[in-house]
Amino acid sequence: MRPWTRWLALAVGMAAIVVLFLLLRPGGGDGVPTTPSSPSSSSGTGGRTTIRASVAGDTVEAPERPVAHLGDDVVIVVSADVTDEVHVHGYDVTAEVGPGEPGTIRFVADVPGVFEVELEEEERVLFQLEVAP
Repeated sequence: MRPWTRWLALAVGMAAIVVLFLLLRPGGGDGVPTTPSSPSSSSGTGGRTTIRASVAGDTVEAPERPVAHLGDDVVIVVSADVTDEVHVHGYDVTAEVGPGEPGTIRFVADVPGVFEVELEEEERVLFQLEVAP
C-alpha cells in the first residue's frame, strides 16, 4: 500500500468518527436533550435547563416552578392542542405553537427573578420560571 493511501484512509476514518459523534451525541442534532420531561438544572456554570409543558383542553402539564441558574442555556418545549404564541415574560422571547407543532424557545438565563411563561392569546399561565443566582 502506498503511503498516501494510508493517510487518505486515516483521514476518511477520522471524518467518519466525527460525523458519528455529531449524530449520536445526546440530544441528536436538534440541541434538545431526549431526557424525561422533568426540568433539569445546573449549578449556574453554563449548563442546560430543559422544561417541557403540554396543553390539552383545560389541562396543563408542566412543572409549577422550574429553576434555572444564571448562565444556563434554557430550552422550553411546549406542545398544545391550540394555535397560540408561547411567551416568556421578562425575557420577551416567543415561539409559535399549534396542534402537532411544538413551540421551542431557547435563551440564556442572564436575568435573575421569577418569570411567567404563558400562552399569550389565551392568557393562560403554563408555569413560572425561576432564574436563581
